Amino acid sequence: MLYSMAKEEYLAHIKLVRNYSDATIASYKGDLGLFGIFLSKQGCSDLIGIDQTLTIQFFTEQQTLNPKKPATIRRRVYSLSSFFKYCCFRKYMPFNPAEGIQLPKKERKIPQVLTETEFGKFISVPILYRKHPWLAKRDKAVIGVLAFTGCRRSELLGIRVKDINLESRNLLIVKGKGNKQRIIPICSRLASSLNEYLEVRPRANTDYLFLASNGLSKLGLNGLYKLFNRHLQRCGIQKQEITIHSMRHTFGTRVLRSSKDLVSVQNLLGHSSIDTTSIYLHVTDDDIRKAVDGTFIT
Repeated sequence: MLYSMAKEEYLAHIKLVRNYSDATIASYKGDLGLFGIFLSKQGCSDLIGIDQTLTIQFFTEQQTLNPKKPATIRRRVYSLSSFFKYCCFRKYMPFNPAEGIQLPKKERKIPQVLTETEFGKFISVPILYRKHPWLAKRDKAVIGVLAFTGCRRSELLGIRVKDINLESRNLLIVKGKGNKQRIIPICSRLASSLNEYLEVRPRANTDYLFLASNGLSKLGLNGLYKLFNRHLQRCGIQKQEITIHSMRHTFGTRVLRSSKDLVSVQNLLGHSSIDTTSIYLHVTDDDIRKAVDGTFIT
């Protein structure tokens, strides 16, 4: 079977059957596209001509021409391996050429987070729109979700009106990686912001909670970036390393510092493995130092 045909079939499968997120599908599509370009240069167009030697050559060439971080390499291996597994299941290929390829070690970087002062500014600096006042309520609610729930970008953009319960229990339902749902408690401050936004949210032919500036369609990723960066400037936060994902790290850090419960942080963030959550243990370093200094006074 032609590689190009199998690729399109697989991308349709992970979208319609596996319900992968748009971001994941885009990443897999890009990775498989790069592999397709490589195959064309090698004069290979059929799946039957793909073996492990050719697959390893692809990764070696990619790193030589355009070196990437370990996380990107790992994702590309996963992308191709998942595709090959599908092809094996469909009996398009006799084996998985990516099986057994050694993955680079995961990077264990300490996450970038907002300081207490910066966090205070982030959640309290006023948001004003003279021409379209409802956008101020929207932005305040978005900022609140980023600060008080630990949602990923895709999770925030995927929230629908029906996913929030503000009448009885103050809960938010989000769909995470692998289409897994989790329930996040909403603090009173965020509940208030969401209620204020819902009162002025324009009527639209979409039930996605956050609307674009036109008031008609769903807020997109570019719109979210602009909203976030504009608010950082408004707050006077000039750290280039602070991103939308940094707010997820900030949330996890604050919850762990307060609760000392790693499992609770794991559940709130939707991590499948507690090893992933353990990255937030760095926040206890300062607490440990304070405890030692406070105990052994000289």
